[in-house]
Order: sequence, then C-alpha cells, then structure tokens
Amino acid sequence: MIPRKNKLCKCGCGRMGMIWAKGMLKDCYYKSDLSKKTTIKRTPINRDYKPTGEGALFDSIISTRRPISFISGLNIKDIDGIINHNNCHHVLNKKDYEKFRLYDRNIILITKYEHHLIHNGTEEQREKYVKEIMSEYGVVVHWEKLEELKHILINEYKN
Repeated sequence: MIPRKNKLCKCGCGRMGMIWAKGMLKDCYYKSDLSKKTTIKRTPINRDYKPTGEGALFDSIISTRRPISFISGLNIKDIDGIINHNNCHHVLNKKDYEKFRLYDRNIILITKYEHHLIHNGTEEQREKYVKEIMSEYGVVVHWEKLEELKHILINEYKN
C-alpha cells in the first residue's frame, strides 16, 4: 500500500491531515457547500402523442391474418410465443410514405428477430439467419419477397 502524507487543508482551517476530497479534510469537506449534492433541474419533456390509428390497425391485422411470417413462413406464435405490435412491420417507412402509414398492404407480420434484422441487421446476420432457419426448420427464408413488395408498393404510392 502506498503511504499517504499529511497535507494542509485547502478550506482555510490551517489543519494538517489526510485529504478526503477537493483538497480538504473529511470533516471540512462535509461542512462545506461542495459536499451538498445538487440535482440538475430539468424541464419535463412534453411529448404530444397524436393518435394515428396505427394501434387499432395492428390489432385488426393481428386478429384477421394468419400468424405466419411474411419472410420465412414460420408460425409466429411458435417462435415468439405471442403476437403483438412488435410483429407488425411497415414495408414502406412511415416518414417518407405518410399516406401508406395506415394502408394494410404496407404492413406485414414477421417474427421479432426478423424485424430486428430488417432495421438493425447486417447482410451477414441475415445470411446467418437464413442458414439457421434452414437447418433448424427446413424452411427457406425469402428476404427478396420483402424487396419485391417494397417495389410494388412504391409504384402504387406514385400513382
């Protein structure tokens, strides 16, 4: 252990001792204003959520469509356990294609992991997923179906 030296307290008391914090002895530090923790006052973030009807549409799609992944053909209930809004995916994004936000053909059902791969995955991760699903379930994953539907919907959006 490194031996500590006694030093002069910086608070101005003139005492020598082991320095605790900010160049002061322990009791001097706690008597000072420096030890008082101040919280940062923040203004609350007000988010005005506008009801879009998206949740109701997702509920309708979940209740009326078969629980089969558009990309892999796997039963979503077998993979994810339950189906919820995380299994719904907008083929054309909501920002650039606002008119198709609530268009039911623009929304497909997929597994949560497929949804993750679409938004955050790399080509290597997608290829690995294709191999895993093929070896485990004997099913071919068709990422190209998503691209085909995307082109069809873009043409429909332009008209």
